[in-house]
Amino acid sequence: IAWFRELNKEKVSLAGGKGASLGEMYNAGLPIPPGFVVTTLAYRKFFSQIAAKVYPVMKQLDVENNEKLQALAKDIQEIIIKTPMPEDLQKEIIEAYETLTPGEKTQDMINSKEEAFVAVRSSANAEDSAEASFAGQNATYLNIKGTKKVLAAVKACWASLFTARSIYYRTK
Repeated sequence: IAWFRELNKEKVSLAGGKGASLGEMYNAGLPIPPGFVVTTLAYRKFFSQIAAKVYPVMKQLDVENNEKLQALAKDIQEIIIKTPMPEDLQKEIIEAYETLTPGEKTQDMINSKEEAFVAVRSSANAEDSAEASFAGQNATYLNIKGTKKVLAAVKACWASLFTARSIYYRTK
């Protein structure tokens, strides 16, 4: 993971566009709550576990056949959701999440023992460029609370990279 305080516009390849922008705003002193990004390195580590399953499915890709595209997308998303996240990655995300407290920037809630509500959002490193804009293509999960739900939302965000719409758009 990388904390917002560690990120800036030079870290897009590590944190994606949204992550890098949140780092810029956080470090500029704007009212951005503390948070962290699950990095592209983490995604690659996870994806390396499933690449051998995903690539054969992708070889069947025909974006002009909507029925096949929908089925292919569903198959890949299912692989992602069903594959356990590496233990060390889970631990790092959980430890980072557990350091967040509700309203960390407001005096009355410091030292709260409650779990924080967080947003889990995609921040692909190729999401917005001169050639393409992926606005709205990938999932966002709001009001996520609890370590199991955070981990599930991270995987769901990764799976959203493989919706039929996202696959079609990337291909085209």
